[in-house]
Amino acid sequence: MDDKSATDVFAANGIDVTPTKDQGVMKVVRRQGHGDRPMIGDKVTVHYTGKLLTGKKFDCSWERKEPFCFNVGKGQVLKAWDIGVLSMLRGEVCTLLCKPDYAYGPPGNPDKIPPNSSVLFEMELLNFEGEILTADGGIVRRIKVKGEGYSNPNDGASVDVHLEGRCGDRLFDCRDVSFIVGQGEDKGIPLGVDRAMDKMQSGECCLLYLNPNSSRVTAWLLL
Repeated sequence: MDDKSATDVFAANGIDVTPTKDQGVMKVVRRQGHGDRPMIGDKVTVHYTGKLLTGKKFDCSWERKEPFCFNVGKGQVLKAWDIGVLSMLRGEVCTLLCKPDYAYGPPGNPDKIPPNSSVLFEMELLNFEGEILTADGGIVRRIKVKGEGYSNPNDGASVDVHLEGRCGDRLFDCRDVSFIVGQGEDKGIPLGVDRAMDKMQSGECCLLYLNPNSSRVTAWLLL
């Protein structure tokens, strides 16, 4: 099968899941999932098989009996994986057709994948959970909207934040507030929110799950 034939097959039976809709990652669902989808930064667990368009297999976690874990949307894996997995439901099995720019690019992978090759991945999303920000597991983050840039506010930085805090179904806080990172208690900011600030980027919107009272805070870093 060549690139054009494969694209035609996937276009007829699947969907283009690339944000730019350039058919860089095409998906066909093999088994429907359930529940919700991962968010950016979630730790996901997947099984996968990678094949060339000729059908030759070059990698398979099922054969190793070792699921693979990574933080989705963080650039830790192929671009096609980040895009594809974020489109999946828990338990879903799908096949992804991945163009070279979203897979191994012009170099390919020596001894396994020729240069400029489109590849196929069969993926199963086994599980996912929020990103643990502290060693004690007391702060868990799930990113709803990815921020911009590469810098994060350090201790002493002034930030403008929109907060919505809930414990169960009860809304206990909703406000726009400015504070100094590391001194949030002066403005009644939960410690977990203050400690999470140095992981956030401008424009990011995330859910923070704070132990021990299982409260949930939606934080939108405005600046």
